[in-house]
Amino acid sequence: MRFFGEHPAGPGPVVATDGTTDTVGNFPRDGVVYYILQLHRYWRATGDTETLRRVWAKTRRNFELLLRERDPDGDLLLDWHVGCNCFLYQADHLSLPGAAASPSLMAIGLLEWMADLAEALGEHEPVIRWRQRAAAMRRRVVRKLWLKAEGRFASAVDQQGLTHKAAYYTDYAFPILYAGLTEQGRRCLAALDRDLWVNSQFLRTGNYQPDYFGNNTVHPSPMTESAEAYFEAGQG
Repeated sequence: MRFFGEHPAGPGPVVATDGTTDTVGNFPRDGVVYYILQLHRYWRATGDTETLRRVWAKTRRNFELLLRERDPDGDLLLDWHVGCNCFLYQADHLSLPGAAASPSLMAIGLLEWMADLAEALGEHEPVIRWRQRAAAMRRRVVRKLWLKAEGRFASAVDQQGLTHKAAYYTDYAFPILYAGLTEQGRRCLAALDRDLWVNSQFLRTGNYQPDYFGNNTVHPSPMTESAEAYFEAGQG
């Protein structure tokens, strides 16, 4: 937690063991998404507020910068740039334009976790604001992206108003795992059973075409994260 959190750039960029950061990438806050997830789980498991206090300022700064960068139109729903790999496993070639499900669903969880951490540190100012934003995002993502007939979320609605229906496993797993959308989340897992499982053992990363490494092939990380979602739904 401290190796990344106390780095001058804060958590988010790719950092080598000598402390240098990746100067090639243009998205230095991508890694803060799963860093906050790990930080919240670490704090819940240990109660270690000393470490939390040491990394808090930079974590909060990068988190708030990420929200602004990925929501340029201010509609509460996030987009994602081309080269999703630091957020979506092996999705180097994908982008999520406009209002996108996976980053928005994850951001709902991030807001709730950051509110928990702020509360633990006695910083009450952002707590209500972040939790109110999370609640507003839940309503917004369902209204904008829910595909009722299919029982799942669209991957994105782009700037032209076109609905992108090809999906990544995260569009199915994140609603119940990170966003607290129990009703929709259970339906999404039923759709995941239908759409992405190759057989009883293997799950594809998505159903994008053409057949390609990061489009629709089997990888271990999507299966493990989806397993968490099934467990959260009581199906473990």
